[in-house]
Amino acid sequence: GLVGAKRKTREMAVEPFEAVSAFVAQVEKKYAYVTDTAYTDGGLVGADRAGREQALHRLERVFLPDAGVTGAGEHGAIAAACGAIEELDLEGNPISEWQPLLDIAVQLPRLHWLGLNRLPLQPLDALPDTFGATLGGLRTLCLSRTGMAWEQLLLIASAMPHLAELHFCANGVVSLEPASARGAAEAEGGEEGRAVGNLLCERLPALRTLWLEDNHLASWEGVAPLASLPHLEALNLSGNRIASLPRAHSGFRSLRRLLLRSNPISDWASIDGLDSLPALSDAALRDLPLFGGMSASSQRRLVIARMGSLATLNGSEVRRREREDAERFYLRSLSESYPEPLPEGSVPHAPPGGAPSPEQLEQLMRRLQLPEGEAWSAFGEEHPRWRALLCLHGVQRAAGGGAAASGTLSAELIELTLRSTAAAAGHLPPLTRRLPSSLPVKSLKAMAGALFKVEPARQVVLYSRPGAHKNDIPESLDDELKRLCDYGVIGGGEIIIEEEDGS
Repeated sequence: GLVGAKRKTREMAVEPFEAVSAFVAQVEKKYAYVTDTAYTDGGLVGADRAGREQALHRLERVFLPDAGVTGAGEHGAIAAACGAIEELDLEGNPISEWQPLLDIAVQLPRLHWLGLNRLPLQPLDALPDTFGATLGGLRTLCLSRTGMAWEQLLLIASAMPHLAELHFCANGVVSLEPASARGAAEAEGGEEGRAVGNLLCERLPALRTLWLEDNHLASWEGVAPLASLPHLEALNLSGNRIASLPRAHSGFRSLRRLLLRSNPISDWASIDGLDSLPALSDAALRDLPLFGGMSASSQRRLVIARMGSLATLNGSEVRRREREDAERFYLRSLSESYPEPLPEGSVPHAPPGGAPSPEQLEQLMRRLQLPEGEAWSAFGEEHPRWRALLCLHGVQRAAGGGAAASGTLSAELIELTLRSTAAAAGHLPPLTRRLPSSLPVKSLKAMAGALFKVEPARQVVLYSRPGAHKNDIPESLDDELKRLCDYGVIGGGEIIIEEEDGS
């Protein structure tokens, strides 16, 4: 009867995927749940087919990873059943030739996002006649883990003038310099770098986002050809083999976001060089050998101080207070390695009323009267922002400088919020204290013991930096002999005192 027919149709809707190779058949299986809408208002079973066709026709985003799709199926079937698709993911399907993809895409005139990750596509010597007409409207293309060569990608991209986002991860790419550009430069007797840049601008004229994670790029020279791309805003180079970066960068005029996690970078000069990128404001710099033995807060503090343009670091906003504290701490640490004490009056005072403008800062730097000599010259080269920071914040003395240190007490104090999660302190509100940045964790524990009635030996001290996201994990201050400044603790942060389980 009617009830039995409904039950049978619904059971069909939740059957596991079968090895059906035709595109529409897999779409129907993946999105068969839409047939349930035919029953919500008591519709007849006979409405199932019409309801399914109507729903499939409205689909704009279709994801079919590892679905066994091998081709388009019956001619015109895709256009008739689901021709409104705009975003299509075919990751991991057993398609190794471009023709089946063209047969599918030609029936999807609105298609602008195409995922082909993990497809073992055979290389093309030349593009098929219909390639540009079929795929020329793509704005996003995913070709990660395909084993495709960079040269092949550039051939394909030549037919996609609107391509703005490209994912090309884990393809074993060693260099982004195409051999064809080298050949053209040699044939014309021209400059190789210019020929490479011209070719990339020709093939990727609209590119804004490029993901190259987990490739084999071993040097910045292999990345440099991208510098000429006029619209490139985001570049992911995480998980490559880049050991150092140049002290100064040319090009990359629009690059706003750069990800360099898990590269073997071990020198601060590489970080300093990033500050020369004119538009860079967002960077990901985690898991670098450079940071070995440093706490997460100390890493963050030093990177912020050495890169004046950063507004976001490792996904977290750099707030004004955090920047000012980081830069002051940096200056104090540098003062311990000055070749000699700075003479009185060598650093002009910044004008009142907030941070100086770039023009005012330039004028202040011209008025600096710093000692001369090879040692000071080398010091300035090692710390490119040092002179500008002196003009912004004045002379900062290291904590514990004794009678020779002229820094005021207020310059050494940081305001922190202290709270405890211990049962004995559950009724106490958070407390605000101004503490010396040179305060050892051992002394902090003693103070917290008096405030929250938790024995220092049973305390677990955690630090949450200013502006931390609620899901960020606080950092453990587990070395009693280290100072707060050694952990990168800055004003506006929070100290959390937990109590160890006594069992």
